[in-house]
Amino acid sequence: MELLGIFNRIGINSMMGVKGRGCCFGSLMVVLGFIVLSLSFLQMSDKCSLQRLKKSYVVPFAQVDSVNDSRPQQQIPLMEETSKTTKFNSSTIGDDSIDCGPFGFLGKIIPPEHQYQVHKGSTNERDRSSCRSRYEQHCFWNAGDYSPSLEFQTALRDYEARHRRCINGHNMTAIFLQEEKMPEGCQYVLWKEWDGTGNQLISIVSAFVYALLTNRTLLITRDANLHKLMCEPFPGTSWLVPTDFPKIEEKQKTDRSGVFYKSITGTTKGNGSIEAKDGVGGEIIKLPHYLQIRIYHSQSKDDIRFFCPTEDKIHSHIPWIIFWSNNYSAPGLYLLPHFKKVLNLLFPDRALFLHVARYLFSPTNDIWSRITRIYDSYLASAERRIGIQVRYWSRRYEPQLSTHLLMCAIESGVLPNLVKDEGVVSSTNIMDEVAHKNLMFNQQDGKHMQIHHNMTLTNNQQTNFSKPIVVLLTSLHREYVDTLLESYVQYPNVLNKRIMVMSPSHEEKQKTGNLHHMKKVIADMWLLSFMDEIISSPKSTFGYIGHGLAGLTPIVFRDWGPKDHKLPKNNFCGRTNMPGPCFINHPENMDCPLDPPSVKIGDLNFEVPELRHCLYQWGIGVNELNTP
Repeated sequence: MELLGIFNRIGINSMMGVKGRGCCFGSLMVVLGFIVLSLSFLQMSDKCSLQRLKKSYVVPFAQVDSVNDSRPQQQIPLMEETSKTTKFNSSTIGDDSIDCGPFGFLGKIIPPEHQYQVHKGSTNERDRSSCRSRYEQHCFWNAGDYSPSLEFQTALRDYEARHRRCINGHNMTAIFLQEEKMPEGCQYVLWKEWDGTGNQLISIVSAFVYALLTNRTLLITRDANLHKLMCEPFPGTSWLVPTDFPKIEEKQKTDRSGVFYKSITGTTKGNGSIEAKDGVGGEIIKLPHYLQIRIYHSQSKDDIRFFCPTEDKIHSHIPWIIFWSNNYSAPGLYLLPHFKKVLNLLFPDRALFLHVARYLFSPTNDIWSRITRIYDSYLASAERRIGIQVRYWSRRYEPQLSTHLLMCAIESGVLPNLVKDEGVVSSTNIMDEVAHKNLMFNQQDGKHMQIHHNMTLTNNQQTNFSKPIVVLLTSLHREYVDTLLESYVQYPNVLNKRIMVMSPSHEEKQKTGNLHHMKKVIADMWLLSFMDEIISSPKSTFGYIGHGLAGLTPIVFRDWGPKDHKLPKNNFCGRTNMPGPCFINHPENMDCPLDPPSVKIGDLNFEVPELRHCLYQWGIGVNELNTP
């Protein structure tokens, strides 16, 4: 109705303008008016012709490596959008809305209430050109109607003000080293990187949510080079520690939370304060200046006591919390009743990861140029965009996983079935044959198959030029791309559709710490989040970022892995029960020694309705309200 109202107002205002001019002039002016209208019509015709030319132009396929060009992106041709036909301009939609028309999404606007930082047109305190993705990326996400709550937006503005107050004008190195006093009313969470890029991003989301709930200020270390991958998220300040900030290392075990928890006993006084005592001598101990929190894949049972109520009260008296994690631990915060109440207020739809990640993460301009260049060249004109994310913890290509992923895509209806001379096939015979040929090719030539994308323009013996189904396959190994593409080049499909398969990068192995590699990883994650459907590998943080940002509940591979080269007979995959990441190494049936015996974390499905065990995955996740 709002869009219809805008259309009506545009039409009415235009008519009134013409009518008003007609009523104010005599016959001579009427003649002049017709001349002006004629010239305007000719000019409009030229513009319409140019617009039609732009809309019909499709960027030709090229080698993907050409997208490495880091020069500023030129104005891209407008791609035709099947369901959006009306282009808005800034004067029509208002300065506070984002017009997605220039990026190929004609008629799509992002109103202020759907933004995490309202851009306020030309008056924004930060120049939009310094971080284009902060606003443009919202045009590319297309799943669902995810709007941040007013409470979350208010909390973000309060946090941003606190961040500026607790950071700007202070020597953070001297404060951390206790050479200067803590600013009044300020405490800090210092995030420390651990493992790959996906692990880092999901753990930063968790650290920020914790900072938001505890009125702390989030800082990140420089070691991960995240400042070279993402724009600064907080206006008028920085979340990066100074260059002279000491490196965070595990020098003393007593700095680690699990060791600290184990060494103390605690009692609650009448006024609600906590008295921490030495568990051996019973003497009241001085709380540390900082505490290292460890939440990771091989944590101890004492480390996980971070989620216990009394331990959380002790944290409130510790100035610095150093957050080491490779997990998405934010779901664990729902285990604490006082946090759960606030989280339900901030995220009434429970799409916690989506809202926080979309707010925090905006790729730098060079990465964003790579993302949009790939999207415009290969994905914008597609009838449907399919993302397949392949991750298995092996250093080599596993041919049976190629079979698994094709059968999953066909079984779930994401890709059409293949056809041989004798008819439709539903077994793995075709894929086994293609995989065998691919393996033999690699052994003979000692290199990967290089199937050019334009080969798919004539696959399935088609002569029509309908919009293709484009598969974006992200993997460290190129063979998964080549084998899937060869399947649809060699055989027709039941829908007689053009199937294109592309991969932005194939690095062969994970190169954590390599900046060039990490930029490609970020680009691939964001492209995955722009898909219409996603098939993902279980337990993959890369996949978590893709479908978590998109707000899509993915299809997940089942019984994933070689397993002595045996594939399941059916049920190759299934749709999981939540879009966001899973907390893999989560607390369950856990005692909290400093709390009364009744305080115990049990079956999450029954005791914490906001959480669910992840289907076809490991761990627990937030039970979003728009998922089954």
